[in-house]
Amino acid sequence: MLAVVGVLMLTLFAHAADSSAPPHPTMLFTEFQGKPQPVIAVENEEPVILVDGRRKRLRGNVALSTERLPHYSGLKAELSSVKIEILQLVAATSDQEAESVKGNAGATMGGYVELTATINAAQDLSDCFVVVFGCEDDFLQGDTDRPNAQIRVRQIADLKAGEPARIKFATSPFLPKGKLSVFVLLFSGENEVAINTSPVAASYFHSRERVIHTAVVKKWLAENRQGSRAAQPLLQIPPLLGSINGLPKEAIATLTVRADGSVLAVTLDHAFPNAAEKILNDTLSAWLFLPQIENGSPVSTRVKLPLKF
Repeated sequence: MLAVVGVLMLTLFAHAADSSAPPHPTMLFTEFQGKPQPVIAVENEEPVILVDGRRKRLRGNVALSTERLPHYSGLKAELSSVKIEILQLVAATSDQEAESVKGNAGATMGGYVELTATINAAQDLSDCFVVVFGCEDDFLQGDTDRPNAQIRVRQIADLKAGEPARIKFATSPFLPKGKLSVFVLLFSGENEVAINTSPVAASYFHSRERVIHTAVVKKWLAENRQGSRAAQPLLQIPPLLGSINGLPKEAIATLTVRADGSVLAVTLDHAFPNAAEKILNDTLSAWLFLPQIENGSPVSTRVKLPLKF
């Protein structure tokens, strides 16, 4: 059976990461008085939000989270000479004891992340801050569905267009249970700045979305133990294309959707330049669906997606 999803209008945005997982434009949130609030700035290492039109600095151990946005805001910067060092700490009274404790499952371990980099902004940026993510490798490798991710933020100076700025700082401690991978995001106010990010960032967000999708599909199947239901898109990621040169005005993408709701294959009915074809394939392959159900059982299907450029 072939399902049809509404026309996807493709707009042009900077492609931020060269990875099989698509880039992930992001907004940073915290919770205040029981409601999520966008972080609009950082003072030292503490988030700032707007409350009744006034800036409020949240002190103490503030929980932070992220949400996907459909595209970047248009702000851009290049990171170069990036160096990330994880300085491991172990609860021990001597170096010899630390070496033996590191291998114990119950050991109390942690570490500072020291980041140095040069940032060259494409335009003037104010209220700048860096978000440092620490994510355990077991999650990125698919060995667990618990990301155990931790977020640290750090205020940096305003950036001037075309004037490279050197940053160097160490975060407050991370407390991982296993080996840690680290990536960074750059913000100006509540807007993420598109940078040449590490593929680790795209991999982390893609893996996290797959975990959430698995839980939602489980509920979908439990609610539809009888009868039939068409596949329904759950996560539709707009492809971030850098140019329309050589692209057809219209095209059809056919997505083969597995019984678990993930995309097995993408077929395009027109020829595309290699770079655009890769972006379309990587992005559409990351779409997630509530699977088609026939007589109470999930089945694979094909979804036709009209594209307009």
